[in-house]
Amino acid sequence: MTTPAKKALIVGASVFAFAALATFGLYKVAAKPNAALTARGGGPGKFYSESVSVAPGTALFFTWGVTPSPRAKALARGEATTEAERYGDTYAQARALMTQLTEDLREVGLTLRDVIAVRANLVAEPELDMGGWNKAYAEFFGNATNPHKPARTTIGISRLFHPDYRAEVEFIAAIPPNRGPFANGSRFERLYDRLHRATTNEHVRSYGRPTWALSTGKAIEGGSALYFQSALYPDPLMPAMATMPLKLRMYKGDVATQAEAIFKKQVAALKEAGLTSADPFFSRNILYPDPKNGGRMDFAGFNKAYTAVYNNPENVNRLARTVMSAPGYATQGQLLTIETYAVYPGDASKQFVSADGKPVALKAYRSDPKATVASGVGTAPNARLT
Repeated sequence: MTTPAKKALIVGASVFAFAALATFGLYKVAAKPNAALTARGGGPGKFYSESVSVAPGTALFFTWGVTPSPRAKALARGEATTEAERYGDTYAQARALMTQLTEDLREVGLTLRDVIAVRANLVAEPELDMGGWNKAYAEFFGNATNPHKPARTTIGISRLFHPDYRAEVEFIAAIPPNRGPFANGSRFERLYDRLHRATTNEHVRSYGRPTWALSTGKAIEGGSALYFQSALYPDPLMPAMATMPLKLRMYKGDVATQAEAIFKKQVAALKEAGLTSADPFFSRNILYPDPKNGGRMDFAGFNKAYTAVYNNPENVNRLARTVMSAPGYATQGQLLTIETYAVYPGDASKQFVSADGKPVALKAYRSDPKATVASGVGTAPNARLT
């Protein structure tokens, strides 16, 4: 064997050994439960916990809503001849999505044992395939390899962006100390810094390729104050309807018009809470079929209004988000609902003080005194979340 060949063999063996040690190290870390999490109500026979509490000051990671990719192996073997065969049934898609989410967690230094909550949006085919979803779910949580059971929500929807998508899944996870991009000097911080992703809030780190329109996940620094915005309504058909009971209200415009109106309200509500469009990190968007347009879901119209606020030259903030369609309230003319999470920039502790100077855990915002719900609620820095 020549000297160069020997060197190449030694280098290759060294790289393999390092990778094996890193994998073993991650396995050992994954074998330990996350001390920041307290799960309740996830006894025998249950797929998930009823609730999971997170210790104060814990850094968090919110993933995007992952949707399927074509089944490359089936395509290569010539076995996939239709769109449905390209993506698989609910079980195949859910399994693939959680495999992808496991990889997304690994980039942040996390494992499935760090997951706080799982949300799945399932499309009926023609009935909701809970058996397929539960089968896939059980391969990742509540088993001998990973006994951890996060909290879980499963929602039936009418469709996703592609008509053959059957599932969309998202995770919320807790980042233990000395892991993740906020651990100074760690390999996770160095890995993050190498990619030069744009950030618009000092408490947030964005994941995913810098060229992508969305983030695959957002890491939130421990001890940050969070803001959860209520789902906002579009403009009513007539101003007087704004104060009517919900079942009597009617809404004007197509999806694009309603999305534009909602985003304006969203920015105004953020401002009321001391935030800007640079501070949101997650957005859940539900489009309803438009009966005046043949039951069509206008995803393009929604995206046009969305990019006027996010991921543009004026605001490079790329949210982690989900976009789906549900029957909803289309009979009343409502075609869109948007829910948003944000993080306060800087030191927000002064905002969570009562009139008598005592600290408070929650702060509700409601500019309209007639409103039955808050426009949003902020959680104080270092609050315990459940």
